[in-house]
Amino acid sequence: MAAYIGYLLLAGLQIPLFRSKNNIENNHFNKKAYLRLCCLELIILAGVRGYTIGADTAVYLDALDYYNGLSLREVFTAELVWMFDFEWGYFTLTKLCAWAKMGKTVFLFVIAIIIYVPIFVSIKKYSAIPYISILCYFAFGMFSYSLGIFRQMIAISILLCGWNYIVERKFWRYAALVGVATLFHTTAVLAILLYALYGIKWERVIWFVLGLEFVLLLYGRNIIDLIIYLFPQYAGYIGSEFDLQGGSYAMLILLNIILFTSAHFSDKDNTQERMTICALTLAVLLQTIGYSMGIFGRVVPYFSIYTMFAIPNIVEKSNEKWKNLVTLTMVLILFALVYLQFNDNEYVTPYYTIFRNNQLEFLRKMVY
Repeated sequence: MAAYIGYLLLAGLQIPLFRSKNNIENNHFNKKAYLRLCCLELIILAGVRGYTIGADTAVYLDALDYYNGLSLREVFTAELVWMFDFEWGYFTLTKLCAWAKMGKTVFLFVIAIIIYVPIFVSIKKYSAIPYISILCYFAFGMFSYSLGIFRQMIAISILLCGWNYIVERKFWRYAALVGVATLFHTTAVLAILLYALYGIKWERVIWFVLGLEFVLLLYGRNIIDLIIYLFPQYAGYIGSEFDLQGGSYAMLILLNIILFTSAHFSDKDNTQERMTICALTLAVLLQTIGYSMGIFGRVVPYFSIYTMFAIPNIVEKSNEKWKNLVTLTMVLILFALVYLQFNDNEYVTPYYTIFRNNQLEFLRKMVY
């Protein structure tokens, strides 16, 4: 966990390096340069990690090894095999990397670049306080997901690129982008809901959310059954270890607090705030359905990632007199959530680097 906390502390401590006085502003902040450095540091952190860090990292690296073992001609004609049942987009990406004879570490760097660059570009465009956005990315589990759930996190990063298409009501362009995202993870099709909800005046529906949550808690399983019927490829989850019901309601409560606080402070004519409220509304509703089947909760990040923009907005709109205290309090709360996110998380802790992998391989050869 120390490596992850260390990254966040470094991201905070280097903020003064990007502040400078000029004739225009008394305390100018070079947001672009700051985020470029933070993005580069995060790519390195993810790229040099050990090969067992991340929930499904081993499966993805095994797939790379499998296709690396084929001849160049066989790589492009190879079919999907069991255990590597990926969507066409990710399958093609894996085969391209195998064709280039990429090693595992280079492959992890490629995945990190694809995931994190759109994230940091979005933070630059839409976040009022970049550092708090980075903290949110860690605190709400997005970063730990990105270390092992490659396909979905690539899809999420692709969808963030469609922000303007939603605001400008360019449906076909957004639909095309969603189509690209589904090539990496089928569930990305749910992003169409955000386009639809953004077209409705959120202030007319926001106060019905609590009642709708209650209904979904009661009848969520029926909705799950309908979804499985429409997407039979997920039928295998029924009755499996992922078919869990119930669980902690802490995340649902937290998302509700963020949603309704955002709604309270929002300017209805602000497109950025409207987008975050619509996304968080969907996150709350999908989180509620997730209590009827645990694996369904994995679709929540498509919309809960907008906490990266909602929480900085809340802090920015706080009373000027108390803003420093509110900022400090929020940073401490987010660090506490980061600790809870990584503590005893066997998928991503302990963190170790490729250099340890090489040492272990050297010792293994010495022994055997």
